Formats: sequence, structure tokens, C-alpha cells
Amino acid sequence: MFEKLKGMFAQLGQLQSLLGLADHLRAELAAKRLTAASASGAVRIEITGDGKVLGVRIAEELVQQADRDTLEREVCEAITSLLCQQKELLQQTMMGAVSRLMETSR
Repeated sequence: MFEKLKGMFAQLGQLQSLLGLADHLRAELAAKRLTAASASGAVRIEITGDGKVLGVRIAEELVQQADRDTLEREVCEAITSLLCQQKELLQQTMMGAVSRLMETSR
């Protein structure tokens, strides 16, 4: 019976470690900043690593001379670029977490 309890406590400890790691990863991603621009550079968007939009900047020239289609295309290009960056950041962060987890389990 005590062996079973001992095993359960060990699993709880591992679960607590995983939860702590998840909290750490969330904080790490929230602290990262990603910025991307449309191909022309007229639209710039900044987000956090966890996906919160911090700002959108549109060049004055684009606002004055662009039609709706051009502006929408520029915004889409910037967002697409950011999503690619965020995907890479998430992959790097997760790989780092897996490596740390494997090191601590040795």
C-alpha cells in the first residue's frame, strides 16, 4: 500500500513540475515581442509571443492614397508574417522546454 502511495506522490510531483513549466512558458511567451511588416513596409504590426496585438501602424501615405483592397492586402501580409514568426517562436520554446524536461528527468 505504501509503495502505491509513494508512486502516486511521485506522479503528483511530476505533474506539479509540468504545471510549473507550463506557467514559465506562458510568461516567457508573453514577454517576447514580434514585429512584422507588409511587403511594402507600409503596414507594421507588433504582437506578444502569446498573440496579444500591441500595435498596428499604417504609413500616412498608404492611408491617403490607397484604396480599401490595397490596405486590406497590406494588413493581411503583415499578419501572415507575424503568424509565421509566432509559429517559429512557439516551436523553439516548446523544443527548449522538452530539452529542459529531458535533462531534469535524467
